[in-house]
Amino acid sequence: FLCGGITVAEELDESMQVLARNMSVLQSSMDKKELLEALDRMDDAVDESMKRLPESISPADEEGKNDYIKELQKLEKEIMLAKQKVLSGQLSDIPDSVNKMNKIRVEGHDKFR
Repeated sequence: FLCGGITVAEELDESMQVLARNMSVLQSSMDKKELLEALDRMDDAVDESMKRLPESISPADEEGKNDYIKELQKLEKEIMLAKQKVLSGQLSDIPDSVNKMNKIRVEGHDKFR
């Protein structure tokens, strides 16, 4: 399809926007339920992002694909750690998790934009 690349780019962009919106929730909320819902949405967005390559990576570029997946896996791991913190009541540690997620996101954008 001619519009296939646009659709993939739009879907990837939407996943990135979901991550950004929910990182804002993590920064502003102290409600466990709200935090867990935000983290679940972020986890889903990362899963969706793993199904789509950014335009800067050609489908034949195995190394690029692997690097991209590794960056997303780092983010997914940090999301899981943040969930554990929320579940165990360590809400004061969430800003540190958000900082780590932001750092991973920025590094990923630098590599793949």
